[in-house]
Amino acid sequence: MTSSLTRWQHRLQLQDWSISVKLSKPNQLRRGTLGNIHWDSPAKTAEVRVLPATEYSMPYNAALRDMEFTLVHELVHLELASLPRNDASRGDEEDAVNRVAEALLRLDRGE
Repeated sequence: MTSSLTRWQHRLQLQDWSISVKLSKPNQLRRGTLGNIHWDSPAKTAEVRVLPATEYSMPYNAALRDMEFTLVHELVHLELASLPRNDASRGDEEDAVNRVAEALLRLDRGE
């Protein structure tokens, strides 16, 4: 996961951030999610939490692909952190972040 973080951090031009990834059990994440991100903008630090492959109910390689999607998804949220946010726009933001993350991964995978 560290190599994926380094690659995507560079691609999204987030090298000025100190970002860590932590594999987290389901009870450490909001119900129904596979990951999250918490950041401190003034300090330029962030922690991405991702459900480990061992917690997935799918083949290992598929779980690894989904973990990478979760990582990219959360990094896109970080990229958008400076934009105004509110509860009303949260659903629209999630939809847009999903589409951008999916597009980036498809390009990366040559799909």
